[in-house]
Amino acid sequence: DVLVIGAGPSGSYASYELSKKGFSVIQLEEHPEVGKPVECTGLVSRRVLEFVRTKSIINRVHGAHVYFPNNGRISISKAEETVVLERDEFDRDVSGMATGAGTELRVNSKVIEVKRDKEEITAKIREAGNIREIKARVVIGADGANSIVRKDLFGKRIQRVVSAYQVESAESMEDQDNVNVYLGKAVTKGYFAWATPAGDTSRIGTACLGGSSKNYFHELNRRFRNNRILSITGGPIPISALKKTYGERTILIGDAAGIVKPLSGGEYSLEFFQDQKQQRP
Repeated sequence: DVLVIGAGPSGSYASYELSKKGFSVIQLEEHPEVGKPVECTGLVSRRVLEFVRTKSIINRVHGAHVYFPNNGRISISKAEETVVLERDEFDRDVSGMATGAGTELRVNSKVIEVKRDKEEITAKIREAGNIREIKARVVIGADGANSIVRKDLFGKRIQRVVSAYQVESAESMEDQDNVNVYLGKAVTKGYFAWATPAGDTSRIGTACLGGSSKNYFHELNRRFRNNRILSITGGPIPISALKKTYGERTILIGDAAGIVKPLSGGEYSLEFFQDQKQQRP
């Protein structure tokens, strides 16, 4: 019935809801393992836990320190906690919900073309070096900011995309209850930089609207004493949504549709809510 392209949280949760309702679902993931490579800080609203049972929580924060270019700072706190997740483990938890509900997951399956006619959707995919086709009644594009579904069936691009660069740092932040946010042209271009406490490590990164965020990161990283880098990640973050995220036999969700919080680039609770809305009869 449904072909879901992408096994990030939005694609897996859509697969879970559809399978639970009795639809036959095939889900394709281009990488050999769900959750890898990690391309997210893993900082999400507590509301996400209403949708997904997960043991991937590593910290909970209740506020933020915002640092300005003149070395000034303001602190913001809130009653509701924000959750820090191990993103790869979280992705696998959502994927497990989908496969447990009956979704057929295929990894190492890269979609190279999607076509649509009045009767069905046809996706051309590369699996284990072989080219083959899958046909379905409906396709859901959950294939990220560089969505092939959006390109082939909508002919659209996300207008505003920032480029992010983040590391897992050996720095253990003294304040584990607040995220740090950094503003100013020394550490970012048109966006902001951040440091998220994650227990014995920290997730430190920046994003830029145009240009390379890596150059700005090096200036940011000098602010930390133990700035040894354990791993590097990053990627595009859409900060504007398409005006229309559906078409004949086609739906875009998550980053593919630009469905993120426009100020922070946050995604999960919005994506899960979108999944539920679009699956209603």
